[in-house]
Amino acid sequence: MSVLRKRRASQRRRRALFLAVRDDGEKPLAVLSIRGTDADDPTDIATDADAILTPWEAGGNVHEGFAKALNEVRPTLDNALKSINFKILFTGHSLGAALATLQASVRRPDALYTFGSPRVGDSQFMSRLSGVPGRRYVDCCDIVTRLPPENCFVHVGEPYYIKLDRSIEFRPDLKNVTDDQNAAREDYLIRYCLEDRKRGSA
Repeated sequence: MSVLRKRRASQRRRRALFLAVRDDGEKPLAVLSIRGTDADDPTDIATDADAILTPWEAGGNVHEGFAKALNEVRPTLDNALKSINFKILFTGHSLGAALATLQASVRRPDALYTFGSPRVGDSQFMSRLSGVPGRRYVDCCDIVTRLPPENCFVHVGEPYYIKLDRSIEFRPDLKNVTDDQNAAREDYLIRYCLEDRKRGSA
């Protein structure tokens, strides 16, 4: 029977990182998962807003707020990861996706899976992650994936776009994305206007 050990790597300033390890079989696996932005935590909001490029130890320049956030937990995180000598995956959502991407540049994982990731660094930083397998999921109208501005920041990896109908398209055509997002906004307005009317007439 497989045994899954869960270790909380850190929860400083309410930042949650989890390392799950299954190492009792022929195919041991570790998964590092990092929580996204907590809207009720002002420090998370401040981290997201600190979008100044700063030099990064692995090369290139990265979002200063993301770098500070990861460095706060690096001692604990590095200690938790040092015993992992088998397959390991990094994943995260939103802010957590950004931190997972940064961590992948200093401790190369076997795969990196991100959900709703903002842009993390410049093109030189992106090149440091060349060859790392993984997927970057972008959910339709998620504005986080369009931040910070692309004139200084770039994404790591090609997008797996989650459409309004919840199907997934790899590296979609820009026109198809625009059409899908417009349909999603229209659907949102119609759905919620109708709900407001129903509540008003109740």
